[in-house]
Amino acid sequence: METLEIKRGNPLTAIATLTYTATGEPMDLTDCVVLFTAKEMDDNALDDDDAVIKSELTPSEPANGIMIISLTAEDTAVPLKLYKCDIRAYKEGELQDNTNIFYIEVKGIVTERTS
Repeated sequence: METLEIKRGNPLTAIATLTYTATGEPMDLTDCVVLFTAKEMDDNALDDDDAVIKSELTPSEPANGIMIISLTAEDTAVPLKLYKCDIRAYKEGELQDNTNIFYIEVKGIVTERTS
């Protein structure tokens, strides 16, 4: 997955397909909880307490592994920099699979005023 660019303080909606790491086949996300997490590059904690973005994703076509990444303006109001991310799918509390680590880069905007 390429580095995803996000504009700070702007909502983001993107469609992604979660595939099984071993086979590359689309993952069946029926009844799964799908979690997106972005952390500082040097955050190697075994928990997500200090994650900068945490979001539960909505499968739009669960049987085909297709989901919507939906981040609010509040979610993306983080310092400008590169973050490491992954997406993990759980069914009944058990990890089904996760993506390889990918990156988001939060970029600045020019216009800050609202009127």
